[in-house]
Amino acid sequence: TRVNMAGRINVAIVGNGKQGRAHAHTVQRYPGARVACVVGEIQFKVDVESFIQEFGDDQTKAIYSIDEALSNKSLDLDAIVIASPDPTHLPFVLKSIQAGVRYIFCEKPLGIGYQQANQINDELKKHPECHIMCGFQRRFDVDFSTLKKEVESGAVGNVEIVRVTARDPVGPGEYATSTPSAQTVVYNSLIHDIDMAHWIIQEEPISVFAKRRTFPGATSGPRDLVLAILKYPSGKICTLEWTKGITYGYIQSLEVMGDKGMIKVDDTPKSNVRLFSSQATGVRSSPTQPFFPERYREAYTTEMVHFLDQVRQESVKFNKKLQSPHQGRVEPRVFMKDVLLASKVADLIVEAIGKTDEIAHGKGDFTNSKIPTYPKLNVKPWKPDTKQTKLNVVLVGAGRIGGIRASGIARNPRAKLLYVVDVVEAAAKKIADKYGATALTDIEQALQDKSINAVVISAGTAQHYDLIKRAAAAGKPIFCEKPVALTIDEIYASYKATAEAGVPLMVGWNRRHDPHFNRLHEMSKDSTFGNPVYIATVCGDHPCPPVHLLISLGSIYHDLMVHDVDISTWFTKSAVPDSCYAVGNTFIEELKKAPSVVLDTAMLVLSWEKEGVTAMITARRGSKHGYDQRVEVVGRSGELLVAENPLKSTVVRRGKEHNTHDLMSYTFDDRFAESYANEIDNFANLVLGNVDPKAPAVEESRFEESLVVSLITDAALLSQQTGKVVLLKN
Repeated sequence: TRVNMAGRINVAIVGNGKQGRAHAHTVQRYPGARVACVVGEIQFKVDVESFIQEFGDDQTKAIYSIDEALSNKSLDLDAIVIASPDPTHLPFVLKSIQAGVRYIFCEKPLGIGYQQANQINDELKKHPECHIMCGFQRRFDVDFSTLKKEVESGAVGNVEIVRVTARDPVGPGEYATSTPSAQTVVYNSLIHDIDMAHWIIQEEPISVFAKRRTFPGATSGPRDLVLAILKYPSGKICTLEWTKGITYGYIQSLEVMGDKGMIKVDDTPKSNVRLFSSQATGVRSSPTQPFFPERYREAYTTEMVHFLDQVRQESVKFNKKLQSPHQGRVEPRVFMKDVLLASKVADLIVEAIGKTDEIAHGKGDFTNSKIPTYPKLNVKPWKPDTKQTKLNVVLVGAGRIGGIRASGIARNPRAKLLYVVDVVEAAAKKIADKYGATALTDIEQALQDKSINAVVISAGTAQHYDLIKRAAAAGKPIFCEKPVALTIDEIYASYKATAEAGVPLMVGWNRRHDPHFNRLHEMSKDSTFGNPVYIATVCGDHPCPPVHLLISLGSIYHDLMVHDVDISTWFTKSAVPDSCYAVGNTFIEELKKAPSVVLDTAMLVLSWEKEGVTAMITARRGSKHGYDQRVEVVGRSGELLVAENPLKSTVVRRGKEHNTHDLMSYTFDDRFAESYANEIDNFANLVLGNVDPKAPAVEESRFEESLVVSLITDAALLSQQTGKVVLLKN
């Protein structure tokens, strides 16, 4: 029907693709608005005409030049929506401003780079009557908006870490013939994640690291991966991950960690249907939304309604033709300053990708890690005495971890605690009396006891090397907490001592004995999953240990993050990574007062070039929401394996305002209680040999595992101190 255009918002839609159609759909349904014209390319005339039939009226015009649309006074344009290809945004926006269009909506990016965005900003200053809005639609998503409000209300306290994750499937024609440039990837996709980081943190970063990995020739699974770490003047740190080629749907998550807790928006499934069957494949649930149009359908609508609301209210302000604006003033959510900052950071990320590409080829600004070489160890296979049925244990170390080990030994039917050794006699006596053992201040007496067939070392790291040498010389099998020793030389010497003595040395990499992580590792071996291409781990320690203890424990990389490093090397079969980059900060006030630098937060990126694997590790002390340990692995197939935090129970309280789930584990010994028990059981399997062992006897590869972990943690500390990428292979 013929439309009376008087009193209507006349909108030009530039671009008749997915985005243009989504916005036209909203314009068509907005009270008092209409699609006045559609600007497309002449070679797609049929598509333009179809577009008009669906979203226009009998006065809507098909136009094939932006200049013609802007010069056609009969259109009486109030607003223009630009949803054409990225390279056209700058000229189209500039022409719209210069033509006097008051309201311009343009999909991101406004321009390719800060220079182009600033060019638009300069033009806007000449036309103060002009209003422009950039299409950062995630700010209009109900989940992200709710998260933003919670953060602003202080729900998580002072923000410390922001993690933004985007994982896309490959669209039709993408990566078919070529891999897009870093600039294209960053400005077309990652720009959204950059904006979300700025939306939460509201600062300009002082340092930017970025790493890109592509998979040339791949016809399925991941094709592209970009990681970035942004550090801000306040000390806040943001990590960005963007992966292209995921096969399980479209993923967009936002996680904010503060000094009072954590808040997170996670995957959005297509439905909440779950199938429970007798099949051995487990519970089946709906995948996530297939692609971004489905994921953000509501956000696109809200975004365009917001834009049209502004047009409508300002039309009244300028005494134009609309007389019934919505109730209440509509304030902008996206400002030009947001666009400029996102563009500036995008430029820095593109530049940082170029630098890491150079470093991968041995060029640019980096530092080398010293990698020692050692003679090959002649490891003698351990031959257990199968006549023995019990571990008769001497426990060295009566601190917190010693108490955990004593409890695990006492509960294990194949183990008996005979001695507890600690230089603090009272501490040794307290544990010994509890479990009916003998307290000692030196290990020598226990080593002379011929009934002892196991030494468990839970003393401070500085004591490990000496204790291993003495136990090996006495011919006793050894279990030792991580790390084996303080230095790589001492680690080698420790394994050398046990190899020459012919006794096994098992190291307490307890995550490998956790049933959740063990199952994840087992599932990753499925040939249909493919080799890992990306590993992401999070470790949030709770509660934060006292300052004096943290100083004695060494760097956060050697003490806390070391477990996550081990998880990463577990999936890469102990290969030495080519490079690492680390950044950290101290947020806890008590730690800032320490006599030496004690980090409570750190991020680490590891890259294995030949293996095609990248890892991102996040570690922090004082995780207020509980002990937080998570692992994600993306396989060559494009599928994802996730090990989340188990809760204390499956109970959920459903209330009027929100649902309440049970608590996470409070401490590491609570979270890994089963893992600690499994370690002692596996150690018994190794020593006694009367049960099929889950943990293999000590071999040279076990030395390599400890060596690689120590190489990485040393390199991470060096990277942190120098602010540079560290190469481990040279």
